[in-house]
Amino acid sequence: MNKKYIYRLRISVAKSRSLLKCFSLDVEVSRIAVLTGISRNTINRTLTAIRKRISEFCKLISPFAQGEVEIDKSYMNLRTERTTSTASRNFRCIAKTKFAKFRGIRKPNFYLHLKECEFRFNHRHEELYPLLLKIFRDKPLKLC
Repeated sequence: MNKKYIYRLRISVAKSRSLLKCFSLDVEVSRIAVLTGISRNTINRTLTAIRKRISEFCKLISPFAQGEVEIDKSYMNLRTERTTSTASRNFRCIAKTKFAKFRGIRKPNFYLHLKECEFRFNHRHEELYPLLLKIFRDKPLKLC
């Protein structure tokens, strides 16, 4: 059975899996182009679509998407940096490193890159490649 992960992309299933593998390893676009033999424009378009799907996935698994969330006033201390948890500092470090690598991100794409950082952070103790394969196997990506 031919398992498609990305529709309307004129590359083989093996190359689309290779593209997802490179994305999971956070490989740069120019390096992905060399490794897979796919043009940079196609890779950029595909990675943007992958990030959109990841943002949808993050919304689905978010505890805020499940219904009401109750917050106690004692947790709302936003004044000082000292009360920030280690997890949020680690996330900021990951996001800052990711954004520095791009040397700036255009405003329309910022949300998608931020959601990608959230996805990587929330699944930092897991292998991302099998998770991405499952996400795209369940609902293949359709490029226009």
